Amino acid sequence: MAEFIIRLQQDDLEAIATAVAAKLRQNFSQLSQELQSMSAELDALSAQVHANSGVVDSAIALIGGLADQIRALADDPVAIRALADELQQKDAALAAAVAANTPAPPPPAP
Repeated sequence: MAEFIIRLQQDDLEAIATAVAAKLRQNFSQLSQELQSMSAELDALSAQVHANSGVVDSAIALIGGLADQIRALADDPVAIRALADELQQKDAALAAAVAANTPAPPPPAP
């Protein structure tokens, strides 16, 4: 077998170290950008979860309040009808909001 001896000069070692350092800086910069992007996405997701939690809490309060109102108005048919009309309006508004914020399904694959 042939044996090769490689002798590196100080300048060669410095050039290799410089190239490695440049590559590491590039990788670090890319990783840093990706982390910033992920952080922004996480912040947006957290805000959406917080907003949805508020909506869910409001819906729970609305349902509980409606049950209490129905019990309180059991002997007043006119008030029950007005409450039913109000509920129907809120139902329509909620359905419209859900529909407006639901992404359209992707088109079928050809």
